Amino acid sequence: MPAMPATYMRTCWYVAAHASEITPGALLARTLLDQRVVLFRDRAGTVAALEDRCAHRLLPLSLGQVEDGRVRCGYHGAVYDGAGACVQVPGQAKIPKGAVVRSYPTAERHGFVWIWMGDRAGANDLSSIADLYRFVDEPGFDTLDGTIASMRCSYQLTNDNLFDLSHVEFVHRSTLSTEGARATRRDTAMPRAREGNTAFTMDMRGDAIDYTLELRDMKIAPAMEHGWAREFGKETWGNLDFTLNVFFRPPGFWIFQPHVTAPDAAAGKSVWFNGTIVVTPETPFTSHYFHKTSQNYRPGDRATTAYWHEQTSIAFAEDRLVLEAQQKSMGERDLYDCKIVSFDGDRMGFAARKMIRDRIAAEKNTGATTGTDE
Repeated sequence: MPAMPATYMRTCWYVAAHASEITPGALLARTLLDQRVVLFRDRAGTVAALEDRCAHRLLPLSLGQVEDGRVRCGYHGAVYDGAGACVQVPGQAKIPKGAVVRSYPTAERHGFVWIWMGDRAGANDLSSIADLYRFVDEPGFDTLDGTIASMRCSYQLTNDNLFDLSHVEFVHRSTLSTEGARATRRDTAMPRAREGNTAFTMDMRGDAIDYTLELRDMKIAPAMEHGWAREFGKETWGNLDFTLNVFFRPPGFWIFQPHVTAPDAAAGKSVWFNGTIVVTPETPFTSHYFHKTSQNYRPGDRATTAYWHEQTSIAFAEDRLVLEAQQKSMGERDLYDCKIVSFDGDRMGFAARKMIRDRIAAEKNTGATTGTDE
């Protein structure tokens, strides 16, 4: 069966890397939306992104080295500046016409390096950079970065996974497992669906999907219990209150905000953190998974941040096993090309897929599709 078309949203900023991944004097190779890109810092420390091939004999520039904020090809030594222009050919005074490689607009915000893969004219508008993550820049937050590069699954499968949390009971038994997550499959036609000690609320609009899961006075996920106990002592391990607020923006920008409190809502007794997840397509069937863990209830306490980061990283690795096996089972096909059944919890994932599909269709109508404009 032929591979599904490589179609992506183009009129948006994507995350190419954590800012911490691109260090002065080093090259970082990454494939983004089917384009091989090399990232580095120029003389001013600004991140540059170039097509990862020399204009001479097509060797990946990422096999070369950074010299004085420019890239020297590892084959014949041609040097390229941050705009992609060849500025030196060793032993040759004249630079050949056409000795240039494509450059991509970049921006550094909220601890991420963002890249624009579409028509360059659109890069003048920075407003589409997901502003969900501005808290990373706020004083008091301690943040750790994590990257899972080249996951062997479509970014849309990852979105599906993050929308239906009913899987945590079975995939994440030692970390995030709780029977209460079954509430995410509940009918949400009413403004708020409550059953016993659980409640689930969903807000779906044109360019966003937000949802909230509430568990009251019950057994919650092991990682959340332990996080509570680290702060308030083991004697408090009993039933707890748990609230999870989740925010999604297409094509793959997420914030997870877990919050644990005592059932009696004792003043000051709570632990919480912001879990940032960004999924960037690599190819139609592979993706990059960037995540950050940020907390400020213990400002500057790296051990507390590291605890939450470790627990979520374990869960992400467990998800990776499932998602890559799922993609392998599907082969080079889209979910809609496979014979499947659906559960109630799939509704948000399908809605997100429609958002992305509609956006791609709208871009095709305006001609902003290929990402090859210079």
